Amino acid sequence: MSRTMELGVHALELDVALTADRRLVLTHDLTVSAVTSADRRPIYAGDPLYPYVGKPINALTLAQLRTLDVGVRLPRHPDDPFALTQVPMPETRMPTLGAVLGLVNAYEAESVRLHVEL
Repeated sequence: MSRTMELGVHALELDVALTADRRLVLTHDLTVSAVTSADRRPIYAGDPLYPYVGKPINALTLAQLRTLDVGVRLPRHPDDPFALTQVPMPETRMPTLGAVLGLVNAYEAESVRLHVEL
């Protein structure tokens, strides 16, 4: 997200979902996407919900979601047009809405419009 702010954007469109422990995270999908997310490790040994990819966001806690690498971009098929336009950011963690709002504040970007989709 800091890369986005450094580009000097005028607006941010954010999709949010509620986790099992009632935290708002930024994600476009209501399930953990295998296209944009990769399992790295369970939050604890024997976690029955692991692997997390493919699970509903609202069934997982923030701690579980933060173990995922959400900076990957795996093409669904060779002709996936988005694979060419999105830059992978390995080791990126799923951000909370609060963290993003804090980042907007840190960049003193009061003129950036926020469009939050619930």
